[in-house]
Amino acid sequence: MIDQLHKELFEGPGLAFKEHLELDSNERILFSGKFGKGKTTFLKYFFENQKEFKVDKNYLTIYISPINYSIASNEDIIKYIKYDIILELMKYDINFENFDPAFKDTLPMYIYKNPSKVIGKLVSFIPYVGKELDEIYKKANEFIEDVKKYENGLKERDEGNALENFLEKIEKTESSLYEDDFISKVIEKTIENKKENNAKKVVLIIDDLDRLDPEHIFRILNVFASHFDKKNSGLNKFNFDKVVVVCDYKNVRNIYKNRYGSNVDFNGYIDKFYSNEPFYFQNNQKLNKIIYKYIDRITIKNGNQKYPFDRYLNNTINRNGLLPLISAMVIYDYISLRALQIYTTEKSFSLQMELRYGNIDIDVPKQCMIFEGIIVAELAGNYKCIIDFLEDLEDKSPQIEDYAIGFEMLLIFLMYPSSNFHKDEQGKTFKLGELELVFDLKNKRIGNLQKVTNTGHRINYSPSPVDYLKLCKMFFGNLYGSNVIH
Repeated sequence: MIDQLHKELFEGPGLAFKEHLELDSNERILFSGKFGKGKTTFLKYFFENQKEFKVDKNYLTIYISPINYSIASNEDIIKYIKYDIILELMKYDINFENFDPAFKDTLPMYIYKNPSKVIGKLVSFIPYVGKELDEIYKKANEFIEDVKKYENGLKERDEGNALENFLEKIEKTESSLYEDDFISKVIEKTIENKKENNAKKVVLIIDDLDRLDPEHIFRILNVFASHFDKKNSGLNKFNFDKVVVVCDYKNVRNIYKNRYGSNVDFNGYIDKFYSNEPFYFQNNQKLNKIIYKYIDRITIKNGNQKYPFDRYLNNTINRNGLLPLISAMVIYDYISLRALQIYTTEKSFSLQMELRYGNIDIDVPKQCMIFEGIIVAELAGNYKCIIDFLEDLEDKSPQIEDYAIGFEMLLIFLMYPSSNFHKDEQGKTFKLGELELVFDLKNKRIGNLQKVTNTGHRINYSPSPVDYLKLCKMFFGNLYGSNVIH
């Protein structure tokens, strides 16, 4: 189900990113989106399903996350970046048969004579770069076995010690700005091999910059900037075809201005991280259309039985009174795809014989509205967060899909929270702040909705999104035991 949701969710952004990615001049890409928008999820889905987006070239991706070494010194960060990259490359098969003769001889000889040193270094960096130890250990052993194939020939060569000494000497200068050390050579040759023999473009994705402390963001970015160019050639270092930096452009800009002042040229700083223009990842409209499919992952337990949330909704009278709020929370960036995915994974509610709403016992058929309210409040964070959200929206003249249906369902619930009405009624009244409403109840629906003017006259009335928000505030005030309606 998740793959299908991702397919629907990422179709539009995926086609747009494909066009951006395949521009020949786009060697560096700044991929921008708010924290929690699903940037990482999207990129992984995109590169794992390249045929779906009709990508012209075949891309191999290398992911690194600076968050694991953000507090290290600049010199150590350079080393961690390289080891992070090579640990990622070890997930792919490294075939020495395809290296050029000089390097093919040198590399296995060096590793064969220093296996514990090489593998020890790789393993020692794992806690800093955040890789899976079991996977790396397995690949490392395969790596060493491959090297051993060259043992006999290399042992007989007199130049072996000289080459080893040369490599070790270079390795000691690995913190130099333009270092050309052993690990760098392994990275370059491995990537070159993949590109030549698999007809693939290799993409480096620098992720999780959003998670860095503001104190470290620009230090990390400066390290990457100084190592983007391959000796001022204009090419990406290590022969990467594309380098994608993932962050929130607006957030980085705000942090930059707060740190260095509003008069400092941010554009002159940030444009070194992209070739043409930033790519702005936006999936709000698409997410809004499939949001209920995420909600449908929630289950309702009734004894030993489980029901999908949508099946439970279809069997209840009062439903969808509060779910339109989730749509608004997505559109106005109050919740993210990540938050929605995490929350709806294995989330369930149990039908209870007694469930209280304020001081009222709610019977089982009407508990749906309570569940909806809990979903919205928990997605927002807590009671205070949802009230702040509602009040903030009131000031924005919001657009809320299906709010009219939500208003009607919520109004009926607030009128009859403990049981369903069983007969038609006329002239029912309801006070919503300073607004006095009059309406009829017919066939379990609201009809002839009117408002009472200051002169006591009644005129036809259609609720606005703000009226719906006020009704929601009344509901949550009762649900959490306080009156918050203004």
